[in-house]
Amino acid sequence: MVRGFLGLGVAWLVVVLVGGQRERAFRGPGFAGVTLATVVVQHVGAVVASANDYEDFLLLIPSAPFRGPRRSSLRRHLLTSPQLKYFRGQYRFILDAEPAEALADARKENRTHGDIWVSDSPPGLFLAHRLRHTIRLAVESGIPFKFLVISDDDVFWCIRHLARFWKVLGQPWRLAGWPHCEAGFWLDQHALIMGRGIAEDIVARYDQLMCCPYGDIALRHWQLTSPHVYDYLPSHTAFYHEWVHRTPVNTSMPDVCNDYVAIHYVHTDEYMAELAQNAAESAKRPFDMTRARARWTNDCPAPVQDISVSQYEQILKSRSHLHQLFPCNANERWGLTDAAYTGGL
Repeated sequence: MVRGFLGLGVAWLVVVLVGGQRERAFRGPGFAGVTLATVVVQHVGAVVASANDYEDFLLLIPSAPFRGPRRSSLRRHLLTSPQLKYFRGQYRFILDAEPAEALADARKENRTHGDIWVSDSPPGLFLAHRLRHTIRLAVESGIPFKFLVISDDDVFWCIRHLARFWKVLGQPWRLAGWPHCEAGFWLDQHALIMGRGIAEDIVARYDQLMCCPYGDIALRHWQLTSPHVYDYLPSHTAFYHEWVHRTPVNTSMPDVCNDYVAIHYVHTDEYMAELAQNAAESAKRPFDMTRARARWTNDCPAPVQDISVSQYEQILKSRSHLHQLFPCNANERWGLTDAAYTGGL
């Protein structure tokens, strides 16, 4: 049975909402090559490991209770892929704090796979809350990752591309993703790569952060208000979006995973399987770093990226009320209906 990447079946703390109360239970896979010390019960159970023994990455995948088929597809075709020989890492699926009855099937699923965490994020269109809670889970889990990958559950990651490229250009304060160049510049929330320094910085300011319904817009504000400098690595050509290209990626084209680090809108098990097969065949050939580098181009104009906090806040004030920032801890609902609030992903 596969329990995460290189798992040893060590227990982790998962927070599940049961009848309005949090039920704390140790769940989930462990990780290889790390000497476990004390379990510290904080927001989640933190396990202290050797400072010199770091996983390359932690992949966290926000999902929804009813997305079991997507999670199964990811486990079969991505999370057990031959690509993983290039990396030491772990993954977890992240669910919102849904009512206990909504999590019943997910709890059974977790007893089998041990790879689901439940955050404190409210369900529905509250993506900034979800992103903030997900990053906090990563840092407080005690998994000693070098960088954090946060991904929708319909994204296929080209692990070898990610591994080879990040080992060359990765650093604690680097933030990579697909950029929106207009209206203040931000990286789309569906596929984010961040160095450990950024994750820890966000958690250190957890109670001071500002939120709106959209995580990518809030993340830009978190970056602008940080005392640290984030090193952006935006690219429109290293990430494949069906809603941009208007068609699925051509999986018959060899070395798709040399050109793209992630493919979005992989909604069917068949599509996921085709990408996994393409990645497996590509892994038999040498990785073309020059070709990959050419895909990672910064195509947003520098003045957009160099915006100030006040300029960014002014842009948001001129947009929809859903772009207005409030303190995350204020639990603002932005006038969203109950249907939107409980809609899940």
